[in-house]
Formats: sequence, structure tokens, C-alpha cells
Amino acid sequence: MTGCETERGTVAGVTQGTDGASEQPFPTGTVTFMFTDIEGSTEQWQRDQAAMGEALAAHDRTIRAVVAHHGGIVFKHTGDGVCAAFSSAPGAVDAAVEAQRQLALKVRIGIHTGEAELRDGDYFGPTMNRAARVMDAGHGGQVLVSATTASLAPQHEALDLGVYRLKGLADPERIFQVGTDRFPPLRVATERVGNLPAELTSFVGREAELARVTGELAQHRLVTLIGVGGTGKTRLAIETAHTLAPQYPDGCWLVQLAPVTLDESVPVAFAAGLDLTPDTGDVTADLARRLRHKQLLLVVDNCEHLLAAAADVVEELVASCPTVTILVTSREPLMLSGEYLVPVPSLAASDAETLFVERARAEAPGLQLDERQHAAIVELCRRVDGLPLAIELAASRVRAYTPVELAAQLDERFRMLVGGRRTRMERHQTMRGTLDWSYDLCTAEERTVFDRLSVFPAGFDMAGARAVAAGDGVDQYDVADIVTNLVDRSLLQRANAADGTTRFRMLETMRAYGREHLLHEGASDEVRERHARHTADTLCDLSLRLFGPDEYLVRQRFEEYFPDASVALDWFIERRDWEQCLRFVPGSRLVAEPESLDLAARLSVACHGEGAHQDIIDEVDDLDFRGDEPEEEIDRRAIRLFRSPVPLPVDRLRYLPAGGGFSPELIEAMEVGLQRAATAPANVRFITLLNLAEIWVHIGEHERGEAYLEQADRVAASMRSERANRLLLDARGIAAARRGDLELAVRLMTEASALGVMPRRNRSDIRLMWNLLRVQAQAGQPVAGSDVRSAWEVIHHESTPGMQWRAAISTAIIVERAGHHDLAVRLANWVRRTYPGDVQLVYGFELGALGLADDEPVVVDGALDDLDTLMAEALAITDTM
Repeated sequence: MTGCETERGTVAGVTQGTDGASEQPFPTGTVTFMFTDIEGSTEQWQRDQAAMGEALAAHDRTIRAVVAHHGGIVFKHTGDGVCAAFSSAPGAVDAAVEAQRQLALKVRIGIHTGEAELRDGDYFGPTMNRAARVMDAGHGGQVLVSATTASLAPQHEALDLGVYRLKGLADPERIFQVGTDRFPPLRVATERVGNLPAELTSFVGREAELARVTGELAQHRLVTLIGVGGTGKTRLAIETAHTLAPQYPDGCWLVQLAPVTLDESVPVAFAAGLDLTPDTGDVTADLARRLRHKQLLLVVDNCEHLLAAAADVVEELVASCPTVTILVTSREPLMLSGEYLVPVPSLAASDAETLFVERARAEAPGLQLDERQHAAIVELCRRVDGLPLAIELAASRVRAYTPVELAAQLDERFRMLVGGRRTRMERHQTMRGTLDWSYDLCTAEERTVFDRLSVFPAGFDMAGARAVAAGDGVDQYDVADIVTNLVDRSLLQRANAADGTTRFRMLETMRAYGREHLLHEGASDEVRERHARHTADTLCDLSLRLFGPDEYLVRQRFEEYFPDASVALDWFIERRDWEQCLRFVPGSRLVAEPESLDLAARLSVACHGEGAHQDIIDEVDDLDFRGDEPEEEIDRRAIRLFRSPVPLPVDRLRYLPAGGGFSPELIEAMEVGLQRAATAPANVRFITLLNLAEIWVHIGEHERGEAYLEQADRVAASMRSERANRLLLDARGIAAARRGDLELAVRLMTEASALGVMPRRNRSDIRLMWNLLRVQAQAGQPVAGSDVRSAWEVIHHESTPGMQWRAAISTAIIVERAGHHDLAVRLANWVRRTYPGDVQLVYGFELGALGLADDEPVVVDGALDDLDTLMAEALAITDTM
């Protein structure tokens, strides 16, 4: 039934139409009531009763005509209101819309459909009352309808205004507004049915996650939030429920399973959360029967320890209750049909920092945070992986420690991250307690594998997991299943590697927890050794694939292994296993210069300090060579490099002196190295030939250099390597420039630059960039200052001092060609003053191109104090080119 009533007024009566007596009410049954009521004030009406009388008469005639036109009848007046009945909901809504267009007086209209009893020409029952209360909630000019009517009359656009508790009615009502006009809030309070707790702290961040969960709940009736303990799944679920509460007329209910310990108690916990008393012994079946027609959201929190029992109840409710939606939080999936999983990640860095500051200031309202304290907060949030629980536990300690002190003590995180609010569940009182909860749910094998995988400092693949975790009671074929289970339990995270394969990672807090167990069980050394040997083997294999069809993916994988290489190198250094140590550095030189230099420097310091054998020291020194030794020692080092080849594609010759002739002993050593490379893998042969070619070209032996370039070209063709072609074109460009054919040099280097470059450039990429800029200037072609600036930015972010000297020499040539001779001299002299070796040997050709004599004095007065100042002044001038 639909009711329509006009807002309150003081008119004593309304004149009925002449045909009112002929109108017959609809019989007992389903009727739609429309109530109208005029909006106005008693005082206004009393001042002009005559005018209002005429207006009300016209008003009444219009309503009767509109109602009759749409198949309804006016069966009652209520002071200044009208009650009409319709046989169909669409007719009632059409009448209400047309009445609002025609009526001169502002009225509010409410419509509801339901069962009503007809007695003596009048209607009785709760349907009439509900229609009247729907109308009471509105404003003049507004048409409101109940959820029942809205579902029966879809011809008009209706806005869902939410669920409201209407005066005198036991059940709440979802109210819709017909049309899109704006009105003030309804004149009744929204109804929040359920038992959701009121949160006393702010909800920080998670806008994207909140939007995703609400969106998924609109599409799926069973959504599970999964994530590691302490990541904020419960808080996100409750915030989602508060957001969506108006959409569920029968409320949002929270079922907390954390206190439950027995499977058989799970259905009872569901009933308690729903505030229901079971009527039968089969609690699950009883719940399904009583919720079958309810439209509600059920939040089921902490299912992981009672997974099977919770899944049984959830499965029954989803199957039997088509309008019940369930949002689950768990550290692993329920594994039910139709379940949609939403992983809950750690907080974004900025949100993590905001959370710490807000919670810290709640603990210590006068807390002052300077730049140093803010930097410590950033580090602390990173070290605890952005886990909200860990951040809040850390923030609770600010009454005793500053953020700087907290960050410094994170190695003892399980002693520091304790306490917090007494209202927390016991396991959330400490970070260790939270991890214990997840760890204890694992099988013995899963715990063993988890502990062993904690030795990985970053990510790992399944091969790495097998190499490190298998053995001593764990079969290698079971590792894959166990790793999958650990992912399901949110103890591991899964991601895609650069080459499309699967990688796994463990949060730093998890790693610290697993390593504690390894140490306690005395298994740490054995597992670390497995990891170190697997890492060495993997890097050697990747080194031999750095040139080939998949070279860019291999380089990215190589970079992913640098954290492992650092940890593994430490292990072998501790054991003084120098042969294994030597396997880490050479291949990395072709991938990322800063990291490889760091590895070599650490190894050099260690083997010298430990008194390693002289042969080992020599080989390590070769890897860490920086050009700061006398010329005769450099010559001896070069001979040693060729006579003791490392079985990897090592770019050894780039460290050799570049001027003058070579000694007979060095030439002999080079030939021996070339013979040994003949039986080596293709990429080793290619690098050896390319380096030999560049050496001969550099000292002016162009024919011999070209011969080696031709051989390198043939090897490159067999490798199908874009990067090898890039290096070869650059080398040919250098050879052309040394012969004086600058146009050819520009063309070859431009062609090389057009080939693919990794997002992170290595030494050869940067060298090519500066070579091209230099030969363009030498060839008289214009060089934009913006290009020079961009190249210096690359140097600043991605390279080492060795490349900065090359960049300075190239920039000197560029600005010399642009007419800035004084600046060119200052740049060249800065290199002469700071370079540790013989500048004339290495950069003699470039210095000669500047027209600077070998014996020209180094002018230091007014020279740039450091490289950053040099860059700033140079770029400011080159912008004028």
C-alpha cells in the first residue's frame, strides 16, 4: 500500500470533489498508499484564511484529478493531508511525480506498498502507518518511497537515502527519493543496526584498499581479507562495514572468533555475534533459516585457527541466505567456492609515518619532532615493514624513548615492540605474540621451511627455496607445497619477477623472527652455507647469460640477487673461503658498477686483513683496481690478469693503461689470454676480443684493432645479443674517431644509442652516452646544454668517480667547441688534479683534442672545489650554446 500525506497545516477541512461518493476503495489485500501533507506554518495560514481556503480547494481538486488519472482513489483526509490508495505501485509513483509538478503548494509525499485491511471504506494496519512515517521524514517538494515500492516501480530514478528507524515502527526502513533534486537530510535518524564497535582512534590511509573492498563486496557475497598478522585486516573490515552500513537494512554484525578455541563452538560464536539464541540443536541450520530473508553484512574476524569449522558455517550461510554478504578476515583463505580474496598489504610509507606521529602524539601530547626525529620515524616505519600493529606498538614507547632511540634498537624489535593499549587482544600486546599466533598454526615442516627461508635477505624463487630449505627431514619435492602453504598463511608474499617467473619475499620482521629460531636450534650456520653456495652458483650462471636473447631480463635478475650476494660474500669471508669469494665480483661488473665495487672493496679489505695467500690478494686487488698505482705495477697487474683468466665474462682490460706501447711480456700475456678465451663461452670470447681491439685502437694500432673487431663481430652474431651489438658499435665509433672519421663515429654511436637501454644504466651505457656527446662536438654538430645536463644527472645518480672524470673531459671538449676555452681548461685541470693515475695515459687523446699541451701547468687557483660545484657551473654555461 502507498500512502501520500501533505505537510502540516491549520485548515479545518478540504472540499471533496463532486464525484467523491462514487469512488470505491480497493478490497483487502496488497495496496499502495500515497500520503500527502502541505508544508507551511499555522501563523501564516491564520493571517489569510480566505486565500488559503481557495488555495486548499484547488490543491484538493488537483490531487483528486491526478490520483484518479493514475488509477487511484482518495479515501481519507487528515486535516491538511490526503490519503490515497492504488492497486499498483507504478501508478502511485507516477501520480506523486505529476502532483509535485502541478501543485502550487509545497507538499511532501510518502509511498509504501503492503497488505492492508478494508473496513467500512477505510484502511487499517501497519502498512498505512509505515506510509505515513515515510512521508513524515520528508520535506516539501520531496517524494519518498519505501524499499518495497522502489523495487516495484523502477520507471523513475530513485536515490538510496539509507536505512532509518521510523517512529513507532519496530523494523527499520530503507528509504528512496524519487528524482535527483537536493533536499536537507531526512527528519529522522539513520538506523545503524548491528554490533559494530565504535572506533576511538583515526583510520589512517587505506583509501585505495577501502575503495577496493567496498567495490568487491558489491560484486561478491563472500570476500576474505588476507594478510600477515598486524597488517590491519580487522580495522579495515570494520571501517568497511561502517561505510556500507546504510546499504544493509538488517545491519552489520561482527563475529569475533579469536577467543574461540574449539571447532564445535564456532556456530555458537556466530549466533552470539548476531545476537541470536539458537532454537534447535543444529545451530548452523537454525542460523541459516533465520537469516534467509535478511539483508545484512556479516564480518567474521580471525578465522585462521578454526579454518575448517568457520568455513562450514560461512558456506552454509552463503548457500542458504541470498541477501547475506560476508566479509572475512584471516591469515589464509577459507578455500570456498565463490570466495574472493583481497590481500591487505603493509601501509604506504607516507601513511605509516602519519600513523606513527598520530599515535605517538596521543601517547605524549607535547611530543616535538625535529628533522632528525622525522628521519628516524621514516627509517623505523621502513624497518617494521609498514605494519600498523608494529608501528602502533613502537609509538606507544615514545613516553620512554625518542624515535631516534627506537629506530636504533630495532635489532631487538621483539623486546621493544610490546605493550600498547590494554584493550588489545592478548596476542596483539606484543609483536612476538602476533607472530607466535601464525607460527603455531603451521605444521612442524612448515615451521622448519619458514625458518630456513628467513636467511634470504630479499626475494627468492622456488629453486632457491629448494636449495636452502630441503634436507634434514624436508623433501625437496615437498618444498613447493610448503611454500604455497606459507603464502596462503600470509607468512610469505608472492610477486612476479622481471622475467615473468614467481618470486617470494618475507617481511623484515618475519625474517628476524625466523632467524631467532634458527639460532636457537643451532641450524643457522648450515642454512647460511646453503644460501651462500646457491647464490654463488646462481650468479655465475647468470653471468654467462649476460649476452643473449634474454639479456635484459637476466640483468634485472642479476640485480635482484645483489642483496643475496652481499650476505653470501660475508659468509665466505667469515669462513676465509677466498675461492668462493672470488666468484661474486667479476660478473657483477657488467651489471651495476657501484654494487660490484662495494663487493670488491669489502673483499679486498677482508683478505688483506686476514693474511690470505698472495695469489688470492693479487686476484682480489685486480678486481678492486682503481688506477692509483705506479705504471710498472699496472703493467704487472695487466700481465697477471691475462695469465690468470677468471672463467666469467669479465671486462678486465678496461683497467689497463691506455697510452704508449706495451711491453713484450704484456703482449705475450694478451695472446695467452686470447688463446684461453678461444675455448671459453661466447660471451667471454666477445669481451676479450672487444677489449683487445680497444687496446690496440687506443695506442694507434688501427689495423690490428680492426682485426679484433671483425672477430668480435662474428662472435656477437652468434649470440643474438642487442647489448653486444651496442658495445661493438660504440667500439667501432671510437676507432673511427681515433682515425679522424668523426662523421662515421657519430653515425655508429647514434646507431648504438638507438638500441635498447636498461632502466638502470651500467658503465658501458654511460660511456656510450658521453662518447656520443663528445664526438658530436668534435664533428662540429650542435650539442644542447639540456643534453649535457641530463647526462650529468645520470652520472650523479647512477655512476662512480671513474665515469665522472670521463664526463668532465667530454664536457671540456663540448664547451671548448662552444667557445668557452677557460671553462674547458678548468674542467681538464680538475681531472688532472683529482685523478689518481696518469691522466695523460688514459685521457691523452681527449686532452690532445682540446689542444692542451702535456706539460701545461695545472692551474688550481679558482678551480672547482668539488664535483657538484663543477657540474653546476659547467651546466649553467652550456645552456647558452
